[in-house]
Amino acid sequence: MTLSTRPATALDLPALEAMYKGIVAAMDAAGICIWDEVYPTALFADDVARGELYVVEDDGQLAAAFALCAENEGPEHVPWQDAQAPAAYLGRLGVHARRVHEGIGAYAVEQARTLARTRGAAFLRLFVVDCNEPALRLYEKLGFVRADGAYDNVIEPGFALREYGLEIPTT
Repeated sequence: MTLSTRPATALDLPALEAMYKGIVAAMDAAGICIWDEVYPTALFADDVARGELYVVEDDGQLAAAFALCAENEGPEHVPWQDAQAPAAYLGRLGVHARRVHEGIGAYAVEQARTLARTRGAAFLRLFVVDCNEPALRLYEKLGFVRADGAYDNVIEPGFALREYGLEIPTT
């Protein structure tokens, strides 16, 4: 396995949409029904335009992707270790459905942490929906600390996802 990370381009969008369609199907089959045919792929074009979307490839083949964002809607809803410290936000991390449990997710998170550090962030932060146990286990195994409380991310009237904030220093 030879993994590499690079910024995504508009040319990657069709392959990313196909990969995430498989990820959503696998998540649904596991009872983790938090993504759909709209989210997260509807955000990818804007992520690319802002330079925030990255792809992880294995010998040139798409293996994972993630967004590394300067902002997030949820930070003020949980008490961080140092709320005033500069932070980057990891989002939309997805590993190809046929490549889970190969260490690709851990590699992608470490790449995001390194990129966050080079951008001057003291912390890499993220939010995970409470029912996404595999993601929670991965992040906690990698050393992320869960902030107290939760953020109720209102998707539409009458429907919200409860999300936990997690963070790790970039150094």
